[in-house]
Amino acid sequence: MCWMSAYVEANSKEPYIYGSEGNELKITKVIYADDGTYFQRSRLGGQNVMNSVALFATATGIIVKPTKSYMYSNTPGQPLSILAHEQSNTEYKLRQPKHTRLTELGDDDFFPAPG
Repeated sequence: MCWMSAYVEANSKEPYIYGSEGNELKITKVIYADDGTYFQRSRLGGQNVMNSVALFATATGIIVKPTKSYMYSNTPGQPLSILAHEQSNTEYKLRQPKHTRLTELGDDDFFPAPG
């Protein structure tokens, strides 16, 4: 994960910025063992990070499970997707790459609507 973190960091062009002028903290990711949460200021920045994750995973043999991947944004726009290579449980060869749209979460998924 250290190598992947460094690669994603190098390709993170729009990190989330916490704080104000003079006291800013740029946040690009939080890693939990082999899972990660990535932060960007725009959907395009988010797509760039997903492309970096997919490219690194393909090059190193890491299996990405798009069905377990989600995105949240407070701005509307094109869905984010990830290019992943399918793998059967019995064969260890790359299959045809497939673009998969990430499930987009909304505010109600975190904070239930009143009433």
